[in-house]
Amino acid sequence: MQAQARGAVEQGVALDRSSRPGSRHAVVRYETPQGPVVVKHFGRRRGRLRLALKQIGHWTFAGKTPASAAGRRQTEAECLELWSRHGFDVFRPVAKAELPPIMEPHLVLEFVQGRTACEMLRDPGVAESAKVRLLERFAPEWRRRHATALELDEPRLLHEHGSFRHVFVAGERLITFDFEIAWRRRHVTGRLIGREIASYLRSLGRVSGDRDDRFQARLVRLVRAYGDPAQLRECVRSVRRARNPLERLTFRLERLGDRRDPYCPSCVLDRVAALVGG
Repeated sequence: MQAQARGAVEQGVALDRSSRPGSRHAVVRYETPQGPVVVKHFGRRRGRLRLALKQIGHWTFAGKTPASAAGRRQTEAECLELWSRHGFDVFRPVAKAELPPIMEPHLVLEFVQGRTACEMLRDPGVAESAKVRLLERFAPEWRRRHATALELDEPRLLHEHGSFRHVFVAGERLITFDFEIAWRRRHVTGRLIGREIASYLRSLGRVSGDRDDRFQARLVRLVRAYGDPAQLRECVRSVRRARNPLERLTFRLERLGDRRDPYCPSCVLDRVAALVGG
């Protein structure tokens, strides 16, 4: 059965695959009588010792969900359901699909044509006006998701590794994906939102190239389209001026370590604060 399941991966078209030797972690497109689907295979992404150490870190310091393959599959399924329930666009699970035998753990998801927001923002063939419109489409739902996370004190509504690489553009749809790991520690949701904001803006800085004026112009439009400067200000402030001494120290160390990076978390949050009066 395992040999059949491994062979099933080869019957599909790999859209993404782990670079780790021997890992089964992959995203594969399969053709079925019902149409194409995507199967996300969850495999071990590091050695057993490193996985155990990472899991201890998740349980203690980081406050994150399990790092094992089965744990990541469960987290992704839970987040897909949670985000969808609150009206945030994600790849929709496919309940029934005629597929070859596939080893667990895995998820079967809809196949959608499109490309990532990161690819579009970096593409010189896409007009800057279209890139700005993309950011302005993204921002209101970003604000609404942050507001919902704050209202429910639900950290799983935040992306643990926020990036425009994890936003898929398919026509009018802006689909967030990759929920293998999630935050689970409540009562610090505002700070986690601030960190997610920094992560997305760092991503925006990377795709803006070495043009700081381009990044600043995009940032201004993104902040304006966000539509709630008070919420943005408080979430950014919760990171920059954390009450917890350990969190303040961590932020300062990050600032020191990233001082040569103009798009490091502390740098981009300083820029947002300057725009919203933080």
